[in-house]
Amino acid sequence: MRLKDKVAIVTGAAQGIGAHYARGLAREGAAVAVVDILDPNPVAKEIVNADGRALPLRIDVSDEAQTKEMVRKTIATTRRSTGLSCGSPSSRSPSRSGTNSTR
Repeated sequence: MRLKDKVAIVTGAAQGIGAHYARGLAREGAAVAVVDILDPNPVAKEIVNADGRALPLRIDVSDEAQTKEMVRKTIATTRRSTGLSCGSPSSRSPSRSGTNSTR
């Protein structure tokens, strides 16, 4: 439980490596915001069923207003600011710079 009392926001978490990261962070004790433009509920449900804490958020992170709302909801739900943030680049939604890299 190395991440007990930490919060992780994982984008691209509905499938693939993003889902893998979300599950792993939850296993280590983090509360995880499971964020994706696709349905995040199945992965969030898996985390909760394994006694983890998850907040499913269907968000398009290329939309600034939705991204701000994601952070607001995460803080409001967990009562903490985010201590850890992970990003999974998506081939569906390139960044504004025209690449799929994360910062």
